[in-house]
Amino acid sequence: MAIVDHTKRFRYIHYGYPASSSDQRVQRAIEPLNTPSQYFSNQEYLLADSGFTASSVVVPMFKKSAGQAVLRGKTVYFNSRASVMRVGVEHSIGVLKARWTILRSMSMRLRTKRDEAMAHAIIVACTILHNILINTDEYYTEENTGNLPIEPLRDDLPAEEVAEDDFLGAGRLRPHMRRRHELVEQMLALETEEIDIDNFILS
Repeated sequence: MAIVDHTKRFRYIHYGYPASSSDQRVQRAIEPLNTPSQYFSNQEYLLADSGFTASSVVVPMFKKSAGQAVLRGKTVYFNSRASVMRVGVEHSIGVLKARWTILRSMSMRLRTKRDEAMAHAIIVACTILHNILINTDEYYTEENTGNLPIEPLRDDLPAEEVAEDDFLGAGRLRPHMRRRHELVEQMLALETEEIDIDNFILS
């Protein structure tokens, strides 16, 4: 699991969970999300996949509620705009793997704690070098992205990842959901062309 900023630098990496682990399980293990006051200012937050749980610093994509066929209106609008940043994360990982071939061909068997520590050290070293190279002229090009496929945007989830209702009742937003709705309004205010939000579709 990786946290990447708007400049495509890796700010945090977490190693140790298999790909089958749920986003919520991984989220509970990430130190910056458990102690946000040590890592985030009041206006800082993370955009995350829909499998993550909203918090004071995590703004996940909207996900379909039980029985909901498709997302509509502001929810699909937010997901479409936020997914641009998500693609940036995928590109960062693609560049990382393309530049450091050891990440594509690691064949060591993780049988001991020492093996795991060595694999983790290699990954950390590669991400540090990646961050350093961002300041050079050799930045992101079509050739060095590794041509890795971009995973499709998810708005449907396994049964154990139940969608949270954004509202408490009587139109009152849950505290951790408020930031996401505020972001939607800010994004709409910045649009240069009028958008028919009620009929907005994901293109």
